[in-house]
Amino acid sequence: VYAALTPALDAVEAAVELTNTGAAQTPCTVTVRIADAAGAEVKRRTLQAAAAPGIRTLTCRFDAQGLALWSPESPVLYTVTVAVETAAGRDTLTQRTGFKYFEVRGRDFYLNGKPYFFHGLLDQGYFPDGIYLPGSPRAQITFSPMIPLTEARSMQMGDTSCTEST
Repeated sequence: VYAALTPALDAVEAAVELTNTGAAQTPCTVTVRIADAAGAEVKRRTLQAAAAPGIRTLTCRFDAQGLALWSPESPVLYTVTVAVETAAGRDTLTQRTGFKYFEVRGRDFYLNGKPYFFHGLLDQGYFPDGIYLPGSPRAQITFSPMIPLTEARSMQMGDTSCTEST
């Protein structure tokens, strides 16, 4: 089972890819469930299908009404579970996700239909005391709460030494 979610402002579409390695068509039941952070079910669709040999994609569309859109100011997450049942058994895929819609209009970036400006920082990880590593574990993070950022990216060189055990 492979599932891809495509959110828009008015709907969420789940594309479920089924792979049947057998030689015969296999009847199956596909259930897509969306639950909130407390585990309460907010959306559910069940589809009956016949999976022909090879790969088949089923599309399940949900109305977005009642789903909160994710943003840095309101990072709402949901748990999406896709279950496929056949006579041979059950396969389940579970993933946490936030529903958001990105688009570019001209040179402007929009998040959930509203103009959005990134306030970002790229930290290359150079420190005078240790070249690639901070002198103390807190040295790198002490400045970040003072700067209002919507994005921060830190690139550091790690310990590249190898140890051999016998």
